[in-house]
Amino acid sequence: MNPAQAIQVAARRYCSEQHADWANYYGTLPDDGRTPDGDYSTEAYQTFPRYMTLNTICIELERLDPDLLRDLSDTRSRIIAAGECALDEMTNYTNPLAKQASQEERDKFCAYIERLTEDDLRGVAPLPYRHFVNSKEETRIRAALREHWGIEGGYWYPLTPRTNDNTEAFRYSTFVRALRGEVLQDAMRARGIERYWCLDEFHDARIESTERFETEYLGFEAFSTSESLDWIAYVSHEDSVTFGGWMLAIVQAEAPDWREYLYNESYGIAHEG
Repeated sequence: MNPAQAIQVAARRYCSEQHADWANYYGTLPDDGRTPDGDYSTEAYQTFPRYMTLNTICIELERLDPDLLRDLSDTRSRIIAAGECALDEMTNYTNPLAKQASQEERDKFCAYIERLTEDDLRGVAPLPYRHFVNSKEETRIRAALREHWGIEGGYWYPLTPRTNDNTEAFRYSTFVRALRGEVLQDAMRARGIERYWCLDEFHDARIESTERFETEYLGFEAFSTSESLDWIAYVSHEDSVTFGGWMLAIVQAEAPDWREYLYNESYGIAHEG
């Protein structure tokens, strides 16, 4: 890992750790940070914008492809620009307290990045690869999913009719107990898949390290596959997880009683066949 890559990792880790600290603190606020009339309390306005802003900054950092980072000075400048300017609809605050809290976190982040030395960067431990792709690449990926797997929009089987016979949907909450957690990551690596595509309903498409692959619902519909398109996993808000291609075969081999876990009409969605 060169110094330019190291400073991006340091910035990502800073955002992640500070985000967790502020989010945990918010969880300790009385009445979930609300006033009797339903508004946020003063302390809440001084808290949640901090972790929301850090999350927005982190996503902007991860638009930088680590594989292309070479120059430390240039990368530092780009990271500081992200800290100063990264903005989305969730962090475009109008409340004065929220704006102040957000700006304080931006200032602290930029100050941290500015004072990192090359000696500091030599001690930075790596993080799993993550890169948010640009809109052109995302359009290409979504078109490939549509052509190969029949995926239209943000939902898929079993929430929509089956579009590919080489797929099965399972009830996540029961099926997960029958599947050894690392088996799918191991199968991906055995096929030379070190990175995969991840697309969800709230974030831009991204490329993730295989060690980050999981089938847990994290609050949004999510599709996972790779350039070959010969496998797919889809996790939904309806307690379902769908597998297709060679990954389905791995799942079936790992859990010989897999039919017991199929997502069927008793969960509100009819299972075909």
